Amino acid sequence: MHSSKRFMIGLPRAGLVLGLSFGLSGCVAAKHYDEARSVAESEMAAHQKTRERLVMALEHAKGLEAELALRTQKLEKMERELGEKSRHLDAEELAAAESKLEATVLLTEKRAAGELVDQLRTELARTGQHLGMFARDKQSLEQALSFAEKRLASIETSTRHLDEVVAMSRDLSVGLGDELVTGGSTLTARDGVLVLSIPEARLFPEDGNALRPEAGSIAHPVALSSIAHPSFAVVVRPPDASPMAAARATALGAALRARGLPDSRITLPSPSPEPTAPAPVADAAAPSRGDEALPAQTSDGSAPTDATAGADSAPAEAEAIPAAKVPAAPVGTPEHFEILFVPS
Repeated sequence: MHSSKRFMIGLPRAGLVLGLSFGLSGCVAAKHYDEARSVAESEMAAHQKTRERLVMALEHAKGLEAELALRTQKLEKMERELGEKSRHLDAEELAAAESKLEATVLLTEKRAAGELVDQLRTELARTGQHLGMFARDKQSLEQALSFAEKRLASIETSTRHLDEVVAMSRDLSVGLGDELVTGGSTLTARDGVLVLSIPEARLFPEDGNALRPEAGSIAHPVALSSIAHPSFAVVVRPPDASPMAAARATALGAALRARGLPDSRITLPSPSPEPTAPAPVADAAAPSRGDEALPAQTSDGSAPTDATAGADSAPAEAEAIPAAKVPAAPVGTPEHFEILFVPS
């Protein structure tokens, strides 16, 4: 660029020299003019060469600049690729380190899991032994619980009927009055069941099956107390299993029905299954004790007038009282009729 400026400045100088040469042509010789012109042409040729060299230099500089820019781009591209490769290598190293760490962790966890499995097997064996012991203890506890539940149910049943038994006992004691004091009758409780024991002589004559007139003072309060307490069933139990005892029990049941006690709540003994004709009282065999209740009831709604009518009417089967609720007759009470009040 400095050469081109020199060339641009040299042109006016050459013109000036030519002008001066022409102005002084008259004064200067032609020889001097030719020399000056030759010098000017030489200088112009030199400036032309300089200009051409300058243009070539500029073009070469542009080429160098373009090549430099291209190399710069390539260098930047290579730097970017190098950076990406470096990041990729770093990522691979990190992944390798993570994989190694995971492998180490997995190995440690596997070892710990093996130890845990061994420990669990030991605990499982111990637990099996404990379960066996617990099963045996559970069986024992279940048996004890079943026994306790049955006992509790029995106690609850007894407790539930206790108030009714007390009220029934009170009403019977008030109704019977002197009969319990001087008549020889007793009122006791056996296994939650009220038992009124009446001497047979207080109810029947020695040689007949009809009730004595004074037996009404016993049948009447018994019927009234039973009607007032409908949760009790009445079971008439004779002193033995003879036909005469069965006939007398039927007559006693008829007396209770006649005083308003429903037939469905009275349980009478069944008649003797022997088909023999009734023998006279004097020739009858000695009575034998019958300790078991006979669950039968009469179906005749009318009260028989005498023992024969009561014996001839066959009592029908009715709702039976569970034998477990009827206590056995005590030893040492012969010749006694028992009237049992069983909670239903």
